[in-house]
Amino acid sequence: MEEGLKSKDYKNISKGMMILYILNCTDAVFTRILLSTGMFMEINPLLKNSAGSSEKMLCLKIIFPAFLLIWIVYRVKDCSIKMKKLCQKLIFPFIVFYLLINLLHITGIILYLFFILCKII
Repeated sequence: MEEGLKSKDYKNISKGMMILYILNCTDAVFTRILLSTGMFMEINPLLKNSAGSSEKMLCLKIIFPAFLLIWIVYRVKDCSIKMKKLCQKLIFPFIVFYLLINLLHITGIILYLFFILCKII
């Protein structure tokens, strides 16, 4: 029974990490789109200096998080059930946070397109 729980918890954690990674990647793409308009700026203090460089953004938002998440998922495999449950509880708020950030980006893109459309008319 306990082995089945471990396997199920591990699969849930792996899925949650994959969702987090996808949301992180979409955040990077949306950020680049918005920054390219010249009407938006990066407000994340950790990425402010690298936001203008596609290479730095690629490393910090795509490559490094991929390795980090792979390492975390690998490490979680051998954790206790109690630790896996804690991981599952911690993943959800981060998913919600990234969903909100992506929603904010989508709103910015829609507003920008609306601004361009109004400028044309």
